[in-house]
Amino acid sequence: MLVGEIHGILQTAGLLAELVDLLDISLLALEWPAELTGTVATWVATGELPDHPFLWLGDGRITAGHLHLLKQLGSRTRPVTSLLFDATDPPAIDRTTMSDEQMWTARDHAMAENLASALAGSGRRCIGVAGNAHTQLVKGRYGRPMGAWLTDDRPELRGITVRYGPGRLYNVGSRTINSERRDVSPARLHLDQQNLLLDLPAPAEAVVPHRPIPADGVSFNSTAPTR
Repeated sequence: MLVGEIHGILQTAGLLAELVDLLDISLLALEWPAELTGTVATWVATGELPDHPFLWLGDGRITAGHLHLLKQLGSRTRPVTSLLFDATDPPAIDRTTMSDEQMWTARDHAMAENLASALAGSGRRCIGVAGNAHTQLVKGRYGRPMGAWLTDDRPELRGITVRYGPGRLYNVGSRTINSERRDVSPARLHLDQQNLLLDLPAPAEAVVPHRPIPADGVSFNSTAPTR
């Protein structure tokens, strides 16, 4: 199951906690840089969070709520483990010759491969959480997304789309969600024809770790607020 979200929203971690219990999930996969795997493992095991440049990207994927959730899930009698599947610098990307769409598609292909490899033969129940442009099951405006790549071998794959009312988020700055939806109250998970929808009527800005990245520091594919 894939969950398509907008980054930097306070309630996301709580919604994921509810879905983990509702769907009996044993693996929570997040669109976080895979380089943070050791950092997160230390956090879950000890409650101490070693510093790492990728903790401070500030694009809303990593929030205080997510960190709290991962610690809670990892401390259960039957721990829910995490997988960080973002490919920050896939070898297939050549920035000198590829278009933006080609690079976006290559990154999503790499993320799909990371997720598929972790699940192969495991039989585990998993939620994969990413920006809503990446979880689409068909080609979208930016290229071929992770969700579409995954359906090549998993045609039964389904996604949950989070629909938002007006509110706020944090993605490289405080931003407003100018949603005109009036049909997303109260918060609920429901089926609309063949689409699973999770309604969030009043999104609020998450607590997001962030600091300036040096010009010669870590580079990454930032995600726009709607992605």
